[in-house]
Amino acid sequence: MTLLSSMLSHRWECQILRLHLRCLVDAFVFLDKNKDGHVNKNELVEAINETSTGERSSGRIAMKRFEEMDWDKNGMVNFKEFLFAITQWVGIEDDDSDGDEGGEEEE
Repeated sequence: MTLLSSMLSHRWECQILRLHLRCLVDAFVFLDKNKDGHVNKNELVEAINETSTGERSSGRIAMKRFEEMDWDKNGMVNFKEFLFAITQWVGIEDDDSDGDEGGEEEE
């Protein structure tokens, strides 16, 4: 790989990272209805009700998701807790495992 292609690749990766981060910030802002920097249970229920199509289980889903996000159990979810929960839900892991190349994970 040439220096130029390496720089372009890095630039592209940074753009993708910015887009993903923007989506995560937008999602948190959508949940944080009162704009205090935290999401509480009522805000999460309200957000899920806004996006659900009258499903009766949406309240239970909101409570389950809130419990998963509220790591310090203080009744509020900050952005850091939100990010940790999202990474667990989508299965993002550390890239520190240099020796594990090309292997697929078993589910």
